[in-house]
Amino acid sequence: MVTALVRDAPLAAAVVPELIAALTDADLAVRAGAARALGNVRLPPRPAAVPALVRALGDPDGSVREAAAGALLEIHGEPAPPGQLVPGGKP
Repeated sequence: MVTALVRDAPLAAAVVPELIAALTDADLAVRAGAARALGNVRLPPRPAAVPALVRALGDPDGSVREAAAGALLEIHGEPAPPGQLVPGGKP
């Protein structure tokens, strides 16, 4: 599925909002998987996920925070968008 997202803009446009919503799922594996999948999308509208990924940096589970940081690293080349603070006040 992620490979298809990398190559298919219409599919990415349809699935990215669902992945963003999954970042708040009750299941931590779903949240972490959604963050990793968002980092693997190489087509627009991936930047729309940035605010949700930044919020996920404050997730109570370390694996979700790590996946969100990895996704932001894939999108921006750093674990948080330039000029944007993550929850807790740290860049």
